[in-house]
Amino acid sequence: GGGEPTLYKNLNFTIDDFIQHLKKALPNSHFGMITNGTFLAPGDWLKHLEWIRISIDSASTNRYAQMR
Repeated sequence: GGGEPTLYKNLNFTIDDFIQHLKKALPNSHFGMITNGTFLAPGDWLKHLEWIRISIDSASTNRYAQMR
Protein backbone atom coordinates (compact mmCIF):
# COMPACT_ATOMS: atom_id res chain seq x y z
CA GLY A 1 0.00 0.00 0.00
CA GLY A 2 0.90 3.63 -0.06
CA GLY A 3 1.06 6.30 2.55
CA GLU A 4 3.30 6.94 5.52
CA PRO A 5 4.07 3.55 7.13
CA THR A 6 4.84 4.99 10.58
CA LEU A 7 1.22 6.17 10.80
CA TYR A 8 -0.03 2.57 10.50
CA LYS A 9 -2.99 2.15 12.84
CA ASN A 10 -4.98 -0.94 13.59
CA LEU A 11 -6.99 -1.72 16.69
CA ASN A 12 -5.10 -4.98 17.17
CA PHE A 13 -1.59 -4.20 15.93
CA THR A 14 1.05 -1.50 16.17
CA ILE A 15 3.71 -0.95 13.50
CA ASP A 16 6.07 -2.84 15.82
CA ASP A 17 3.69 -5.83 15.95
CA PHE A 18 3.23 -5.72 12.17
CA ILE A 19 6.96 -5.77 11.40
CA GLN A 20 7.60 -8.57 13.89
CA HIS A 21 4.74 -10.57 12.33
CA LEU A 22 6.22 -10.12 8.85
CA LYS A 23 9.66 -11.21 10.05
CA LYS A 24 8.20 -14.37 11.58
CA ALA A 25 6.07 -15.12 8.51
CA LEU A 26 8.96 -14.47 6.10
CA PRO A 27 12.11 -15.43 8.05
CA ASN A 28 14.43 -15.36 5.04
CA SER A 29 13.42 -11.84 4.01
CA HIS A 30 15.08 -8.53 4.77
CA PHE A 31 12.94 -5.59 5.81
CA GLY A 32 13.38 -1.88 5.48
CA MET A 33 11.17 1.16 5.34
CA ILE A 34 10.80 4.32 3.32
CA THR A 35 9.40 7.20 5.38
CA ASN A 36 9.19 10.96 5.25
CA GLY A 37 10.42 10.98 8.85
CA THR A 38 7.80 13.38 10.20
CA PHE A 39 6.50 10.89 12.75
CA LEU A 40 8.34 8.12 14.58
CA ALA A 41 5.88 5.67 16.09
CA PRO A 42 6.65 4.48 19.62
CA GLY A 43 8.09 1.01 20.12
CA ASP A 44 11.15 -0.98 19.15
CA TRP A 45 10.22 -1.35 15.49
CA LEU A 46 13.39 0.36 14.22
CA LYS A 47 15.57 -2.45 15.59
CA HIS A 48 13.64 -4.97 13.47
CA LEU A 49 14.57 -3.26 10.20
CA GLU A 50 17.77 -3.78 8.23
CA TRP A 51 17.54 -0.32 6.66
CA ILE A 52 15.48 2.85 6.69
CA ARG A 53 15.35 5.56 4.01
CA ILE A 54 14.05 9.01 4.79
CA SER A 55 12.61 10.93 1.85
CA ILE A 56 13.38 14.63 1.83
CA ASP A 57 11.39 16.69 -0.65
CA SER A 58 13.38 19.87 -0.10
CA ALA A 59 15.80 21.55 2.28
CA SER A 60 13.98 24.87 2.09
CA THR A 61 10.39 25.94 2.68
CA ASN A 62 10.28 28.00 -0.53
CA ARG A 63 11.46 25.15 -2.75
CA TYR A 64 9.06 22.73 -1.08
CA ALA A 65 6.16 25.12 -1.79
CA GLN A 66 7.22 25.32 -5.45
CA MET A 67 7.28 21.54 -5.78
CA ARG A 68 3.89 21.00 -4.19
